[in-house]
Amino acid sequence: MKILGKRWTRAGLVLAAAGLLAVAEGADKAKDQAKIYEQELQAMTGQKLNDISAKLREWSFQTLQAWEANDPTAKEVAKYNRGKVKFSKKDYGAVFGSGGAFKVAVWTKKIGSDATTMGEIDGGGRGVGKDTTIVLDTFAVIRVVFKDNLLVNFRVWPKLEQSGFAGGTFYRRY
Repeated sequence: MKILGKRWTRAGLVLAAAGLLAVAEGADKAKDQAKIYEQELQAMTGQKLNDISAKLREWSFQTLQAWEANDPTAKEVAKYNRGKVKFSKKDYGAVFGSGGAFKVAVWTKKIGSDATTMGEIDGGGRGVGKDTTIVLDTFAVIRVVFKDNLLVNFRVWPKLEQSGFAGGTFYRRY
């Protein structure tokens, strides 16, 4: 019995290690792609809004949110903050401190999905909520800031779940 247990334990460890490697590989791929986005956006700093928007569409990003303001206060900026893609107090000072006409956009691109099934067996042996599938989508997110229609600031998040930029937990239930 112990030999069988060891065999199953080893097989379980091998499967778990393979799963962790697959997750790590996906995370590395997202980070590598984010570095490419950052390098290209850095090279495009000072370019016009239309040029940046065209480049983001070329990368298959879609606009999640866009807003504009003249000499925005911290309170005005805070009302547009979303989850992890918000402006911190430090960001506010660095980006909006000089004043002017600003346009801000948050762009997203779906990079993957993760699904899991749920369910339980009640005391009578019947399935309760069996085979309920929950799907979480994962996105790459880019926030760009334009001053007088020229790119002055950007930030890239390589991998965020919907709850990271939407301010709540979203999932599809089947």
